[in-house]
Formats: sequence, structure tokens, C-alpha cells
Amino acid sequence: MKGAAGRRAQPRPAAVAAVIPAHNEAEHLPACLGAALDQHPDGIVVADGAGDDDTIAVTRAMGVEVVALPVARRSRQMNAGAAACSSDVLLFLGADSRLPAGALARIGRLLAEHPQVLGGCFSLRLSDGIGDPRPAAAGEAGAARTLAAAAAPTATTAASAAAAGGE
Repeated sequence: MKGAAGRRAQPRPAAVAAVIPAHNEAEHLPACLGAALDQHPDGIVVADGAGDDDTIAVTRAMGVEVVALPVARRSRQMNAGAAACSSDVLLFLGADSRLPAGALARIGRLLAEHPQVLGGCFSLRLSDGIGDPRPAAAGEAGAARTLAAAAAPTATTAASAAAAGGE
């Protein structure tokens, strides 16, 4: 598709929803949810695994949807959280994660540019003793390679990512 100036129109970024499995994560959720909410995701669901702290109250106080499960089983929590989302693109985050600024936009843009991608992941490593997350693979090219590695030639379904990396 060509724009008014004869340039190719950029694909519309994919909408991304976040799923956060949690068990006794009330201490970590404000920072995790704050970083995600700042990026205006398509939705956020915290899947609580029967914790005994204030995880549910903290999540609801921040205006985020909660799915409460009777047991803490990561796979069940992830599946229940995914089922509660309406977005085709899901980002699974640990409750102690801090989504880097611009990560959702980058994920959405990369998935729009590579529609054959079925899934992918972004690896994070800790760069210092404070726990400041930095991407393991630097730059957009590394992220595109990671996403493209999971592409199926005829895939047209949703993509998912484990965690988002920065530039």
C-alpha cells in the first residue's frame, strides 16, 4: 500500500496484552504493573495462584483484572490469564519483571513487520546487583531475529513473548 508521498505505508503495530502469573507477589506487583500500564497495553491480567498475601488487592487497586485460581501452578495460571485476554498477541511477564520503556511498541511493530511470526521470546539478564534488567540481545535486529526464528512459513496466528527487551 502506498501513501500520499508514494512511500510504502507502515504496517499497524499489533495490540499486545500482558499476562502475569503471580503467587504472593504483592511486594513486586506495583512496579511490574506500573511499568506495563505506562505503555498502554491492550489489557493486563494477573493470574493469582492462591497466595496468602495482598496480591489480589494490590492488583485490583491498580485497576488491573485478576483471575484467581485455587492452586499455584504456573502453566494453569498462564492458561487462565491467556483465556481472559481478547488480544491476539500475549506477553507473559514474571511479577518481579520491569517491562522496559517502549517494549510493547517494539513488540507490536516487530510483529506487524513480520506477520509470519508465530511466537518468540526476549531474554533479560541482570546487569548489576540492584537488579536493573538489561536485554541479553541488543537492538531491534536481535529482537527481529529472535521473533523470526519462531516463524512458521504459513503462520497467521497470534504471537506470544516471554518477556520484553530494551534497545
